[in-house]
Amino acid sequence: MAGRRTPTSVIVTIVLALLVAAGSVTAAALMRPSGRSGAQPSRSSTPAPAPDQGIDPSACKRGPCKVLGTVMVAGTAVDLVADRDGTSGWLRIGGGGTGSGRVIETKITKLGVKLTHSSLQCQAGTISACLIRGSYDGGVAGEVIVGRSDSWSPLETQFQSSAGYLALSNVSGDAAPEIVAIQYDCQGADACSDGLVFGQVFQANGTELGCTRHHYAKLENMPGYPNIQLRGVAMVNC
Repeated sequence: MAGRRTPTSVIVTIVLALLVAAGSVTAAALMRPSGRSGAQPSRSSTPAPAPDQGIDPSACKRGPCKVLGTVMVAGTAVDLVADRDGTSGWLRIGGGGTGSGRVIETKITKLGVKLTHSSLQCQAGTISACLIRGSYDGGVAGEVIVGRSDSWSPLETQFQSSAGYLALSNVSGDAAPEIVAIQYDCQGADACSDGLVFGQVFQANGTELGCTRHHYAKLENMPGYPNIQLRGVAMVNC
């Protein structure tokens, strides 16, 4: 990072298939009729696990499928569904019945990330976004699904925070959320976890927006912690 930072491996790039047309997503194969509404009037609700009737049980390799979290995004119910161990999962958008929603399979689980009740975060905007995240390599890794109405697709990149904080937030002040990844600055530190931290911000399309000019002694010192807010904070090229 511009001579004063040791670049952290913040993006694990893998090729994700974009969601195009109904044939791109095998929703019919994963979904079956259900009377479950899936609607929770909260942006960050995490209901207790329950057997899910909207995903074909054969898709869950380890135990019955369950809903880990439900979020309302601009009037649309979004569910994070996973198997018993959280080793495979799906983002279900718009309901659980056949023809009433979409299913996008998660990719970060293929890296070894396990899904939990706190894995799902969504924010509405001109482009809405849902972040799916979990512990990875001493920090946090995540993937982002973006879209509006019934047209959703995954970004082609995955994101990583070495300092263990990855979230959606409004940084630029426009109507679309950004992705905030907090990183360690390991330069001059014997162990990365002993280094200062800074914020790295990505736009909803995956483009890097910049990094915070100021370094912080620890994660808890960042503005707004535990819900870090970087809007108005001076940014520089990473």
